Amino acid sequence: MMSKTICNITKIDIHSNELIVKVENLIPDFCWLENVNKHLPNIISLRKKSTYIYSLSLDELRNYCAIQTQNITFKLSFSDFQQRIEYKYSGEKIKQKLSDNIQCLWINDIFIIKYKNYKKLSSSAKVELLKVIPTNLTSVKNRNKILNLVVIGTCFSRSVFISDDYFNPSYKKYFSVKYTAFHSSMISLMSTAISDSTYKTTLDLTNSKIFSYVEMEFKKNLVDIIENTKCDFIFMDNYIEAIRPLIEIGPCQFITYNKYFSESIYKRKFSGCKVIYPGTAEYYELYRNAVVKFNKQLFSMHRSPVVILLGGRLSKTKFNKQTNIEESWDDEMDWIIQSNKNWDYIDEIFVKEIPTTKYIDMRTTIWKSDVDSPLIGGASPSHYQSEYYKEIFEILKKIFLRN
Repeated sequence: MMSKTICNITKIDIHSNELIVKVENLIPDFCWLENVNKHLPNIISLRKKSTYIYSLSLDELRNYCAIQTQNITFKLSFSDFQQRIEYKYSGEKIKQKLSDNIQCLWINDIFIIKYKNYKKLSSSAKVELLKVIPTNLTSVKNRNKILNLVVIGTCFSRSVFISDDYFNPSYKKYFSVKYTAFHSSMISLMSTAISDSTYKTTLDLTNSKIFSYVEMEFKKNLVDIIENTKCDFIFMDNYIEAIRPLIEIGPCQFITYNKYFSESIYKRKFSGCKVIYPGTAEYYELYRNAVVKFNKQLFSMHRSPVVILLGGRLSKTKFNKQTNIEESWDDEMDWIIQSNKNWDYIDEIFVKEIPTTKYIDMRTTIWKSDVDSPLIGGASPSHYQSEYYKEIFEILKKIFLRN
């Protein structure tokens, strides 16, 4: 195994209204500040001032922070064109106040900038709700063949089709998953293709398990895949629309800021891009337009697949089967409540624009999140007890009644 090359930072200085970072022994191609919370796309690039020096105008930093609605702690990051570069600092320790609410620090071997925002958080957009979401779960018709499907969603929908005992070991007798669009917003998937091919050489995006998910964010070829697979139905959920922001990387070009991009050095390219957050009027309007476009494209197919939308929600409690104790997700409750509210709006937009949708209503359920979930990430408000996925599976079998 090759040893990692570590960049040595010799100086971090603030003078003449400019943040200066000086390196030696290794010259990274890129330098940027990113939120230590990887799920939030706060990214500011530093420019290469000379061979060994990177800089950022403090006015640019202050102006960026002034329009944010939450506290941010930035960390300094380096990379080449393919992967992240670790660093160490050999200069004097730093603790410098830039303004009443911005401070530079060196903590735990990482250079950070702490920004404290004293403004009130903006309220969620007010959107007219439908009074009822139709369930429309009548069976399609008798079938004797294995049904092909495409999944557009997250672990809420895709986990129904896992053959482990915890999920649905017999699902392959009935269903065949031909493709999964995983953790992508419909807004992104219905936007204009992005010609940038550097994602193909970004090592943290080329893992065989995620590459196809990432590639769809650039190719925008979902509808072609649906048509080519000749799928019988599309099974989807809107979890990602409730929690993940969008990056407007170009005119009518969006990328979902999902977990793959949030963990990737590719996000350096999002510096200066507009970010659109779930729960805002702008997000809802973009989503409505995307669903309308999606419906038109499905309708134009020679044989349109049935669309089934899973109305899942984040669980407010977690259950431990070993101790038989149910506890609240107290630390995450505000986020859960807001995300579920966003999800309500999004689902209702979808079924209003595609009224033929069959809606599996799991907004309220006796099942809770499982502290011992076998899904990647383990215990989470989005990872449910085994019975949750089995119940959905039985509903699907009833929809596609067979002899």
